[in-house]
Amino acid sequence: MSLCDLASQVTELYPDYEVPKLPEDTQLGLVRVEAVPKKLMALGLHFTPLEKIIKDAVESLRRRGCIA
Repeated sequence: MSLCDLASQVTELYPDYEVPKLPEDTQLGLVRVEAVPKKLMALGLHFTPLEKIIKDAVESLRRRGCIA
């Protein structure tokens, strides 16, 4: 996942917030790794879905008064 993908996801979840659009090439050379997460999951590691991470972060910022 790139920063552009993250910004798009935040925009989808919170359309009322102005999230800057990022160019696709903000992270040149970024390579998606799939083998490592599969191995970690086989060892019992559970990943938190990105949507939950974003929602938790936004709710925390709201509670602290950092965003409205």
